[in-house]
Amino acid sequence: AVNPGIPHEVYMGGSGAGITRSANGGTSWRASATPFTGFGIDALGFAGTTGTMYAAVSTAAATPAASIYRSIDDGAHWAPHSLNLPDVQALRLLVDPSDANRMFLAALSGTTPGNAGLYSSTDAGLNWTRVAFASQATLDVEIDPSNENILYAATVTGLHASTDGGGSFTENAAFEAITSLPARAVAIDPVVPTTLYVASIDTSSDSESSWILRSVDSAKPLLSLTEAG
Repeated sequence: AVNPGIPHEVYMGGSGAGITRSANGGTSWRASATPFTGFGIDALGFAGTTGTMYAAVSTAAATPAASIYRSIDDGAHWAPHSLNLPDVQALRLLVDPSDANRMFLAALSGTTPGNAGLYSSTDAGLNWTRVAFASQATLDVEIDPSNENILYAATVTGLHASTDGGGSFTENAAFEAITSLPARAVAIDPVVPTTLYVASIDTSSDSESSWILRSVDSAKPLLSLTEAG
């Protein structure tokens, strides 16, 4: 994961392998002082340039003391932070760039069925509430950097957009008109935030098919998507 506030900071985590950090774009790496022995590192989130970051962890060979860990020194040391996130496998952990107390987590169910969905925290990751897509695999989430009320969520049923800060989502009909595949990832151009990219991939057959779609009118609730060649 790349720290969006400091692009030369790169972090890597894995199952039972802990978290390592590069401060020079990947030229050299240093392991954190917190080993995370036996844990799975599912997703990392960054609170701008403050040095505060979060890790969503899950049980691998051992059970972690918390579902979210926090570091306040650029990942050198970590401490248990949140205990109330249900058993999930996090795929994206996102901190609002305009409000570090506001966070979103896109997740699959963990070992307990029915916990998939989009979760939100308004107190810097201490407490979490599922706000959308109950029991539905949610694969990615993104906040429009020019308007924190606009969110995009990629799920197994496609692309969804919110214009009320995540209070409600509308399924994108233009995405459905192009492909019935799940939306796997969503990204917003940081320089031109009206440009949105969405990726989908079909892994159900030997010959995988995929789409990369682009929109240049993200200010509209229903995007007009075109295939990006």
